[in-house]
Amino acid sequence: MAGTKRLRSASKGTAAASDPDSSLMLQLFEHLKEIALSSERSIAVLQGFCDGKCSLEPPKRNVQVPSMDCNSILIATHILKRLLHSSSTSFSLIATLGNLISKVLVSDGQKLEKASHVSSSRPILAYALLTATIASLHCLEQYEAGKKANVSASAVEACISTLHRLVFLKPHGEEAEDTDWNLDKRDAATELSSAEEKCVSLLLQQSTEEGKEEKKASPGKRKTRRKNPPSSSGQQSDTEGWFKALEELKASDSLYSQRLDARVAIKRWASAALVWECQGQLLLLQASHKLTKQTQFASCSSRSEWMNDLVQIVSESGLHCGVRPPTGHMDNLLKIIHTSTAKSSSKSTSKRKSKPHRVDIRDWTAVAIYDLLDIHRECLKNITSASSTSSMVVNDGTAASVASEQEESTVYTAPELSSNLVNLCSAASTSVSTTDQGIRASWVKSLVDLFTACALRLAVDPELPLDCSLSDAAVSQLANVLENAIDAETSHLDEEMTVEEAHDLLQALPEPNIKKIDTNYKSPGRSCTYAGLNESIPLDKPSEDASVAIVMRAIWTAAADSGNQEATPSGQLVATLASIVERVYDTREGTDGDDKDSVEFVEEKANKPKKRSARGSGRASKRRKTKQQPAKPMDGVWRRISSSRVEVATEALKALKLCLLNQSIPTSQLRQSIRKNLGLQHYTKLLELGPVLDRILVRTQEPVKMDIDGTFAFSKAEQELWAAHMEMCQYLGRGRSYDSGFMMHPILGAHSQRKSLYQAIAKDGSIGWSLSLPAAHQTLLIANLTSERKATTRPLTVPELYITKEYVKSIHRTMQTVQTLTKRELDDDHIYVETDLQLSYNDARVFLLAFCRLLKDDQLAIFRDLVTQTQKDIKSILSNSTLRSLLSGNNEASGFVARVLVVCGCLLDVVTIGSRLEKLVFANNGGQAKVSFPSFVSTMEWYTSDRCFMSIFDWESPMLPDSSLPQRALSGLGSSAVDAMQMALEDAFELGFESARQDKCHLLFASWNMMDKVNSITDYVVQRQEGLRSTTFPALQASLEGSLASRYLEIREDMTKLHSESNSDDSFRFNANRLKTSLRTMLTRANALVEMILANHVPEDETMSQSTPLIVFGLLEALSTYISAAIARHTKPGNDYFSVSPDKAGTRSSRSRGDSSESEHVASDADSIDSDGDRDIDARSEALDQLRRCCYTFGAAPIHPDWLDVSCSLRNGIRPEDATGAALDALRGLTRLALTAYLQYRKHSSSAMKEHFGATDADHDDDADHDDDEDHDDLVDHDDLVDHDDLVD
Repeated sequence: MAGTKRLRSASKGTAAASDPDSSLMLQLFEHLKEIALSSERSIAVLQGFCDGKCSLEPPKRNVQVPSMDCNSILIATHILKRLLHSSSTSFSLIATLGNLISKVLVSDGQKLEKASHVSSSRPILAYALLTATIASLHCLEQYEAGKKANVSASAVEACISTLHRLVFLKPHGEEAEDTDWNLDKRDAATELSSAEEKCVSLLLQQSTEEGKEEKKASPGKRKTRRKNPPSSSGQQSDTEGWFKALEELKASDSLYSQRLDARVAIKRWASAALVWECQGQLLLLQASHKLTKQTQFASCSSRSEWMNDLVQIVSESGLHCGVRPPTGHMDNLLKIIHTSTAKSSSKSTSKRKSKPHRVDIRDWTAVAIYDLLDIHRECLKNITSASSTSSMVVNDGTAASVASEQEESTVYTAPELSSNLVNLCSAASTSVSTTDQGIRASWVKSLVDLFTACALRLAVDPELPLDCSLSDAAVSQLANVLENAIDAETSHLDEEMTVEEAHDLLQALPEPNIKKIDTNYKSPGRSCTYAGLNESIPLDKPSEDASVAIVMRAIWTAAADSGNQEATPSGQLVATLASIVERVYDTREGTDGDDKDSVEFVEEKANKPKKRSARGSGRASKRRKTKQQPAKPMDGVWRRISSSRVEVATEALKALKLCLLNQSIPTSQLRQSIRKNLGLQHYTKLLELGPVLDRILVRTQEPVKMDIDGTFAFSKAEQELWAAHMEMCQYLGRGRSYDSGFMMHPILGAHSQRKSLYQAIAKDGSIGWSLSLPAAHQTLLIANLTSERKATTRPLTVPELYITKEYVKSIHRTMQTVQTLTKRELDDDHIYVETDLQLSYNDARVFLLAFCRLLKDDQLAIFRDLVTQTQKDIKSILSNSTLRSLLSGNNEASGFVARVLVVCGCLLDVVTIGSRLEKLVFANNGGQAKVSFPSFVSTMEWYTSDRCFMSIFDWESPMLPDSSLPQRALSGLGSSAVDAMQMALEDAFELGFESARQDKCHLLFASWNMMDKVNSITDYVVQRQEGLRSTTFPALQASLEGSLASRYLEIREDMTKLHSESNSDDSFRFNANRLKTSLRTMLTRANALVEMILANHVPEDETMSQSTPLIVFGLLEALSTYISAAIARHTKPGNDYFSVSPDKAGTRSSRSRGDSSESEHVASDADSIDSDGDRDIDARSEALDQLRRCCYTFGAAPIHPDWLDVSCSLRNGIRPEDATGAALDALRGLTRLALTAYLQYRKHSSSAMKEHFGATDADHDDDADHDDDEDHDDLVDHDDLVDHDDLVD
């Protein structure tokens, strides 16, 4: 507790008792202080009560020495009660005695509760706790009455600390032992009765003798007291004298005749006394209100903490007081104690009645809400004045790491202010007796709405530090109200009245007036005006619209006071929420205490001295004073957002989302007016939050161990923050959820305003439109581009035309500077967040959606511009050896080129197919427009949608989303754009072989898949033009001139044409002679090309030093498939192997039933044999099914029509000798390939073994070489073994 003065012992062993000038009261005070400062002695006191060593009745036999420390509590309690009768007694003395008693008894809550069940100790403990409770309340009541001369700041602090201990039954705050507290002799100057003097004298004498005995037994510093000192005759006489003095003390007070049974738990004692008997809740709230005006009485931080403690006491006592007054003789005990305080205050006598009753505190709760938030504002101002920056955030869990070694003034930041006020609202609703829970809930809602409005006023002022905890509670309440307003039924407004007029949005939020509070607190029919606020705020009729209106009025007034008022209250609400998100997102200043992995945090934690831990737990451990210092700006360094800030931002984004909701039939006109009154400046403000989210959440994510799922790298709260931000962007761009279909009007305004908003997105890029947009911007653009129907006139497509042109410019700019793309080095043991990926899947989606919204002519122009520039850029890379080498070794560069080609292919689909495909694009991307959390990549897990998409329609497949789409419309496309794209793909295909090892064949596969689209276009557009390869068949050239990549394309072209033409039913366009000649030419060229490639790239030498390019191996494999396809086209398929496989049902043999009848079948040997046969058939059928699936998947041999096909026949015009000759040529080529592969395998194996095992195995290597020669001869002689007649057969 800030500023709480603790007790410091002036001497050991009750040295004050040896001072003859000291009064007995002062000596008793010093004795109690010594017990309170010693945790061991305080625990010993509680143990003494548990053991029954303090009793009002002397034991009848086996007299034992009572615990003098326990009895000191009894004597102090008796004196404290008597002092309440005197009007001249110092309130400091009353507050001090109550504080000491509570400090000792509440040092251990568990022992105290255990002691309360001991019959002999229970009356004394009840007497002590209740007397301390009423005494502390009495002092605060006198302070409330304005007697500041008698009640000092220390006394107020002691009383609050006492009540807090007794209500919560645990130590209050950080119980330090080195704080000064000295009781003045004038405060202790009080006369004691004769019985009190005898008891105090005996107590001090016995305590002094015990101290001397312990010093003799253990020279030096005394560490602890004996729990059971040895008895003697002298001690027995002192014990008898003690009980005699105690009898005199009991005779002077009727309180000792009262007994308290166990029906009331000790947890309720102080709470019941405050609520039912003493009007304690009301008096404490009134005392809290007085503290706000006493600027000279104590510091702002001290008063703020005291007021928070008082509110906590009020809330906790209302929770534990019970629904009915206490029983078990506790009411009589309270009346006896309370009567003494009533004699000293005539004002109190008029207030209280004999029957216990709760008082209505709703009015004073409204006052307390204003008071605590006003004093909190003053504390925040003090933080700002002590800091060099105004953009600070407090109570976000990072204060411990910001603390400095320098001496700074302490400022209390009230970390539990929000929970204190919310709990107070609930306690206020229970202060009035009612059985209608709906009415009680409405009271809570009214007070919580008032708290929300007043709390958000503090967030409006940019000069004040943002209270993270307070803002979280307020924004969360606002979000709940806005969400409930969606389904709430509201009355329609008068047509002549605006929303601002209907809800008084332009009026200032009123201040409470205590003069308008009805002072008849106990009257059942008392009216609550919420301190006069109900006259201008409909708190008695709470509704969702009214709740929102209160908030809007509050922040509108606060903005006017701070000088940053928006044009409308609606705009002010959105601006305030956006400002809250912006401030919690800004992690560049201060130190994030939750960032355990940051270097700065580790260093500060290592250099920071250890704090003394608080005694107790829970609320006490959280209470602290924050030492503030000027934050050190970290230029450009962003830290990971803390968990506390995440919660605030999530709730604020939810509230923003609901403010942006645009319903076709609005259920709340007030909430609907918020969206209508927003403009470009508000949208731009929300846009600016997107890049910051990436900095604080994505870019600060450290690599994660490979064995950990990447999703666990982000906490659940961080994932909720991401989802909330993306949903806010969706509502900003669309105005509603995706289930609502298309909007009939532009949600972001006219086309000019949309273009301005898109231009604001482009400003985030350093040199133009970014190809790596933040996820928030991607979500906004996708949501907006799928929300409105396609325009039919060019002026309405200006925003989309701007986006597409900017994309084309950025792609061209990046292609020209592809060498600047940095290759990301990945560790094999970690996974990494995918960041800074150029033209990711979602960026491509944005480009495609904007492209689909253009008119046909604009689409053709954009497409031609993109493919033409792309072809030139790829050609320049191919011709530049430096760039070519860089691209082949940088997967980021080659991957970007691959993604550009995929985008070109998808644009080609849209241009040629038209509106049907556009509708599918809008439907698919609209329904799936939620941008997922950033993906993780590693050396193993690299295949992700962001990086490796093969199409924008379905990222894993280059196929169109619907096979029933109409044929391509080719009007206006022209051959130049198709030629440019085809050349770009061919060049990229060649580069793909060089980069395949680095980008996992990404560029190779992307260019290969896109060429299929271009080839289909070529067949219809330019196949009739002269000089093109498509008019010649076969296209394969037996030459090594140029690039080997062109041979792949020629093979693909031949196989595609051969497959499509030869499989048609009635349109094989080649006659028999031409077919025979073409197939023989295919085999001849393929064999010749095989020999050329092997001779130039796979020489037969012994050095094994040649480096065979990847493109060579792939081409040899393609040639083997090419030869097989040429041979296959000599025949026509009949029934394949699978169609003539035996049917399981048809081949099943009939079962023999043996000698049994049909109704009584007995298992026989024949049955078991048939059963085994059935299982064989089932296994065979299952194996055939699996083989069929594998063959269809891989395109393997059994599906081929000439293998295991019993009805296979030669095509018309193909003679057997022609097929035989072709087969011989094919066998020579395939044998040559097989032989080379086998020899290369043996030689590489031999070289590897020699390298691994050394020269000792040279003989084995020679043998292996000899075997290779023999194998070579066998394979070469294979041609001689092939008989012509056998082939014909």
